[in-house]
Amino acid sequence: MHFFAKRILSICLIGGVLLSSVSCGKKKNQKKEVVKEEDPYFTPEYVELMVDPNPTQKIQYSCLNTSKIIGNNVVVGYMVVYEYPQEAMDKYLDNYSDNKEEYIDFIEQFYKTGFLVFDQQGNIVTDIPLPYSNDPIGVAGGKDGEVNFLIEDFEEQECIGTYVIDTYSAEGIQTGSVKVPKEIEYYPEQFYVAKNGNYILVGTEMIYVVSPSGEFLGQVPIDPGVDIMEQNGDVYLMSYEVSEQGMVTGYMQEFDPEAVKFKNDKKKLEKIFSNMVSGGDGNFYNIDGSGITRVDPFTGAEEAFFDWSQTDVNYSTYNEESFHVFSEDKIAFTCTEWSVDQENGISRPCNYIVTLTRAEKNPHAGKAYIEMGTIGIPSYDLQNYIIRYNNEPDGKARIRVHDYFVEENTGSQDLDRKTDLSNRVYMDMINGKGPDILVDFAGYSQFNSEDVLVDLNKYVDGKNGLNREEYFDNVLTAFEDKDKLFQIPVCFDIRGLMANKEMIGERSGWTYNEFSQIVCDLPSDVKVFEDMEYKDLLYSLLTGAMRSFIDYTKKEVSFDGDEFKQLLQMVKTYGVEYVPKYDEYGNLFGTSECVPFPDEEQVNTDLMMNDKLALMVTYIYSLSQYSDLHHTLGEKEIFIGMPSPDGTGACASASLTLAISAFSQNKDESWDFIRRLFDEDSQYLYTSSLMSIPLSRKAFDRINQESIDERNRMLKENQAYAIKYGTLLHGDIKPITEQDVQDYRELVESVSTIESYDPAVLNIILEESAAYFADQKDVDDVCAIIQNRTQTIVNER
Repeated sequence: MHFFAKRILSICLIGGVLLSSVSCGKKKNQKKEVVKEEDPYFTPEYVELMVDPNPTQKIQYSCLNTSKIIGNNVVVGYMVVYEYPQEAMDKYLDNYSDNKEEYIDFIEQFYKTGFLVFDQQGNIVTDIPLPYSNDPIGVAGGKDGEVNFLIEDFEEQECIGTYVIDTYSAEGIQTGSVKVPKEIEYYPEQFYVAKNGNYILVGTEMIYVVSPSGEFLGQVPIDPGVDIMEQNGDVYLMSYEVSEQGMVTGYMQEFDPEAVKFKNDKKKLEKIFSNMVSGGDGNFYNIDGSGITRVDPFTGAEEAFFDWSQTDVNYSTYNEESFHVFSEDKIAFTCTEWSVDQENGISRPCNYIVTLTRAEKNPHAGKAYIEMGTIGIPSYDLQNYIIRYNNEPDGKARIRVHDYFVEENTGSQDLDRKTDLSNRVYMDMINGKGPDILVDFAGYSQFNSEDVLVDLNKYVDGKNGLNREEYFDNVLTAFEDKDKLFQIPVCFDIRGLMANKEMIGERSGWTYNEFSQIVCDLPSDVKVFEDMEYKDLLYSLLTGAMRSFIDYTKKEVSFDGDEFKQLLQMVKTYGVEYVPKYDEYGNLFGTSECVPFPDEEQVNTDLMMNDKLALMVTYIYSLSQYSDLHHTLGEKEIFIGMPSPDGTGACASASLTLAISAFSQNKDESWDFIRRLFDEDSQYLYTSSLMSIPLSRKAFDRINQESIDERNRMLKENQAYAIKYGTLLHGDIKPITEQDVQDYRELVESVSTIESYDPAVLNIILEESAAYFADQKDVDDVCAIIQNRTQTIVNER
């Protein structure tokens, strides 16, 4: 599911509200809110859609090409690949030209594609298998519940696709078939049936119209990237214009399928909705991380309809095109959830239709609401954990997610959005209406104060706490701010520098002075950093050291001192003004032909191996990745921290963190929710899902052993493949050694600081430092401006 950003008030307005609300010096505690019987709740019902044409065979891969609810049926287009004997496949591939028909017959035993129509109980109404050369493209509803299927028949001889539309009644009986005329040039990615029965096929740059008898009626060009919306046979085109200031204006035009043209001039939309879909009931709806609203795209009107906290489903997995509203009390959609086969590590999908039906009374009445603040929807596994927690029979609380991302209304750049949103959350907390729990706010250092957050050390060391010996306590310590733990990491990556030890020596960290002394002695033909634009290098160096320049307790900043000036001078010396983007490499190398985009990491690694590069910014997130990097450079490799004022070592970059609001009336309940994320199984689950490093040592060892086992399996496959085919299936991989495991653990144990930033402050620094990098201002002037502007921001908090 894709959620697109909206924008909240401008930063200047937020700053004004912050100043007025904080300067009064009064903290407002939240009211303890309890679930009432009359609070809306929709009971979820999951029915599995068994997409398995040959249940006696083992599935290797499967997917849904499309899914839609039409009438009371669920229609899916599918592809399933079953496990096949490799030797037989090799035989046919080696002699493909002589055994083409036999090869296709062989493939069709193990490759199945087609359409399935289910009722809402998961029973198959119609099974429409397709031959090997066909692909299911789209599904569209027609009159009286009929279903229309768009199918591509790929003609290998001519290397082109032809298209067929098959029509079935609601009872699953085929009632017609139309071959689409060959005038269709662009692949039809979308497919609709108009009210008059004409077929509308939408390609990347063209809308085509075909009559019910298959006659080509015409085409209309469209710009790439526009959105097409359908509502009960009416089709609309949504287009957008972006101003130089980054403001987006939306337009809507209705398409006339009889005249094959747009009916009128495009209408300006009063509001841009982030994720508008057709509800199948004659209305448009907007779906985001908060829930579902009924909307009028022309007037901008928006009416609350449904909130995700009113049910218990993992909404990160729903299939957008299948969303269907039956009534105010019943919603349905399909979703796909994934499980991993422990034998071979292959992920397999499970497909469901989920029906949400309004309950007469809320079954969770009496529980306390705990509000969780996020910027973006929670991860798949965290949503599953919330659902389990909310449904525990003896549970005393219910988590209600507040996704601030959907409230954003200003700013065109990513950092602007982070600034706006973090300030919005901060303002809500100060005013006593903010969340009880904050998720993934560790990067926002302005929150790290007992005026805003709880010191979690008292919970970690309390009755229902954690045994620090079972965790990487150095990482917990790194997340502390003046001996207080405001945000606790569930899992993390390690960020720092991979370095050529022969050039920079044996070390874990370095100050700015030490860094300057060492790199000044490097040979003239050695690059210090890989090519990084000034803003990117500054971001990398500063986010691990931001806490050295801001003291929120004393409300002091020090961006006009010698150390920050040293940092800017380093960036100007070793950064570059511009790094070519992907599509510019052809011109860069003086050719009009397609030039492969270089593997940046491989290029830099080769330079480092050949003593032409000293340092490379690196993230470490797994034993196998660490081992591969370690074996690439061998004895030359060392991982160290970024240069910083205090010479700290490697930096932890949080993948999932949680914090408790100082204003919460549910602090103990919030800790109970957080505490359960730190048992071995939960740590293992989240680390595997987020491809990160767990805080738990037991989970760390368990995941490491899985990495070793997986690498050994791949090495055996490599060996067998090399004997048979003379090449390596998985490339030139190396075994993971005991020394790798030991060195990896020591790297984790060396973490001594965290990646952190204040978006509003960082935005000012990146903006003002550009003048210094462009030689428009000297470093003293730039630092004085940064000092004054950032001091104002910090004073307002």
